[in-house]
Amino acid sequence: MHTKGPWQVMKEYFIVKDSGVIAKTYIGPPPDKKTEEIWKDNARLIASAPELLEACKDALDKVNSGSFPNTIKRLEQAIAKAEGRDI
Repeated sequence: MHTKGPWQVMKEYFIVKDSGVIAKTYIGPPPDKKTEEIWKDNARLIASAPELLEACKDALDKVNSGSFPNTIKRLEQAIAKAEGRDI
């Protein structure tokens, strides 16, 4: 069982739910700019996990039942959050 979403990124590296830290994507100060960007990308991906899981479950249910209302939109939104984009 996992902490229910939505999760948010706080201070670039912390993943939080209702002001409680769920995870962090760093151990110490980033050694370089590239590592810092990777940690930020990791934080966004982790924070999107609940939406990605729910969208995948919904898509599987819809595929199995032959019904697709809002499924594509939910998948697009979850993927955009994981990639740090707004849609």
